[in-house]
Amino acid sequence: MTRALPILLAAVGCAQNASELRHTATLDAETDGVVLSYDGTDAWAAMRGTTCTIDTSWGCPTQDLDLPTEDEHIVDAFEGTTLATSSQGVYILEGGAWVDTLDLEGVRTARITHEGVLVVAGDATDCALTSAFGSIELPAAVCAASDVTVDRAGALIAATEDGLYRLDPAGVVRIEGSGDTVASDPATGILVTAARGTSTLVGRSDAGVVWTVDAPGPVTSLAMRGDRGEALVLVDEGDRGSLVRVDAADGSTLASYPLPTAEGQVVVSGDGRTLGIVHPEQVHWYRLEVDGEEAVVDADVPSCLDMAGFQSPAIGD
Repeated sequence: MTRALPILLAAVGCAQNASELRHTATLDAETDGVVLSYDGTDAWAAMRGTTCTIDTSWGCPTQDLDLPTEDEHIVDAFEGTTLATSSQGVYILEGGAWVDTLDLEGVRTARITHEGVLVVAGDATDCALTSAFGSIELPAAVCAASDVTVDRAGALIAATEDGLYRLDPAGVVRIEGSGDTVASDPATGILVTAARGTSTLVGRSDAGVVWTVDAPGPVTSLAMRGDRGEALVLVDEGDRGSLVRVDAADGSTLASYPLPTAEGQVVVSGDGRTLGIVHPEQVHWYRLEVDGEEAVVDADVPSCLDMAGFQSPAIGD
């Protein structure tokens, strides 16, 4: 049964507590994929042909790794392993070190699950999911998916122009519904979807639509708040942006935090305490310290690398 909450903020009396969301640092660099460690103290980003470890409290690179290509993209981090992809395959990193490569052409994306690494590769004429169990054919639209999220139990969910698909080594299942951004909540199993530029959020379980709500403006980015049973939604409110915390179980708003802009992509740590908002030439880092939750403490002062080699190129370069 669908639960409709037509005005999201009205359901909680405009719950805003800006002090819970604290800006910690800014990374001034172009990035090609950003992911965070479970505790959010570190992040990994592809930066101008190198892969860097980033201290999120200081916003600086602390370690760099030169993978064999210049087009790598950072796609996932889970339980100490980080994945980077390129036109030549998937690179598996542990503790900042490159430990293995999956040689595949035409890689679109990859994620880590309890069943191993799942890789989507190919094009409109030959799209496939590859895992330790072999390869299965995928609908062509999956290789042009607008967004992909992971069910750590062993599946990917792809938002495509033809709708939503669940992909695992056993086969492909079409999920009723649509949207060009999707996030899977590990705590409740709910899928939260939206079409960017519209205000409707939809929560789906295996049985179908559980709730539908209206955000306070067009959605620009969507991510789960780690394993806390909440979604974080970046919303355009006209003269500013806002980050809205939504209960994944019922769609109700838990809080809303004002931001200078609604532009960017939200990335979140596994414990839901640290987030980054990724812009073309910057990443803004935040701590989300909700009342009743233990505060994030990172007292270590990092040894930062020289940022000069990671800066965005000057106009004309």
